[in-house]
Amino acid sequence: MTSSPIIRFQDITKRFPGGVTAVDGVSLDIANNEFFALLGPSGCGKTTLLRMLAGFEMPTEGRILLDGQDLTRIQPNRRPVNMVFQSYAVFPHMTVGENVAYGLKVTGVPKAEIGPRVKEALEMVKLGHLADRKPDQLSGGQRQRVALARALIKRPKVLLLDEPLSALDKKLRESMQLELVRLRNEVGITFVIVTHDQEEAMSMSSRIGVMEAGRITQIGAPTEIYEHPRSRFVADFIGSINLFEGRVASVSDGVVLVTSDEAGCEIAVEDGENPSVGSTIHVGVRPEKLTVVRGEAAGSGNVNRIAGEVLEVAYLGERSVLHVRTRGGKVIKVSQANDRRTGAPHLASGDPVHVTWAPSSSILLSS
Repeated sequence: MTSSPIIRFQDITKRFPGGVTAVDGVSLDIANNEFFALLGPSGCGKTTLLRMLAGFEMPTEGRILLDGQDLTRIQPNRRPVNMVFQSYAVFPHMTVGENVAYGLKVTGVPKAEIGPRVKEALEMVKLGHLADRKPDQLSGGQRQRVALARALIKRPKVLLLDEPLSALDKKLRESMQLELVRLRNEVGITFVIVTHDQEEAMSMSSRIGVMEAGRITQIGAPTEIYEHPRSRFVADFIGSINLFEGRVASVSDGVVLVTSDEAGCEIAVEDGENPSVGSTIHVGVRPEKLTVVRGEAAGSGNVNRIAGEVLEVAYLGERSVLHVRTRGGKVIKVSQANDRRTGAPHLASGDPVHVTWAPSSSILLSS
């Protein structure tokens, strides 16, 4: 993070009645104009953290600062933030324009100012031509943009998004992801999104905070989180990964050699880490880093070369996913791009194969 933070969570803890700790000692800085994603499974505390920033929940301990101002005990309607919910929450009896104008009317903005600001907000989300329509005449994506316009019209310093795209179909969701990134670039405000969708977080955000059991386990850019996860939880939650348990056999010249019965081979790792010889460790390899070679005699050597047989091939259009059972009984996934019109690789269930990968594609995971 290069710019000064606009949002600061300082040792935030939230305990609910009954002893449930939803957020446990979280400290986090979010920069001005950043698109920050809170990512994690259901129940990890990400929505509770967002609701405390919005003022809908009060922290049990800690402080929340926005642009240097302590917001911890300030009521939601007095905070310079707006929240867009998963359910859109547009008023069905009002037109699109009336929905967007509502927040300005209830706060006493002069009537002469409301019209131009509504027009500006609707143009921002490309709905200017639909100002007189009712919500039931709109698509799901259009209703979501109405909710965005209604939030943006009040010119908040921070826009909070709580799973805003989860109810949309895949194509519409991808289109709205691009719209949100464009909007963030145009309006120049800070976006904080809560999601459990890894692809959504990675495609939209400048940084991601991965949450587990009320704590943030790793913060970084999408490429850092994906390529250099710091724990098995992050590696397994972000995308798909093959994990092998093994024991460190040697460490020499930046290469860690791991003996793994699960893999049925020795695994070479170029990861910059120096674990202790003899220690138990896990090695992760992303499915797209693997290469499948047909046949028993698929090359020489026993480092990063797993023998097995194809269980099934799933054709997914732009790629195919192969499930390969190793001789030790472990099932691993291999993802291959379908870069030719012939489609999926010419492999079928029962075919003997070897799976190989480069040492630089291995990830050491000690916990």
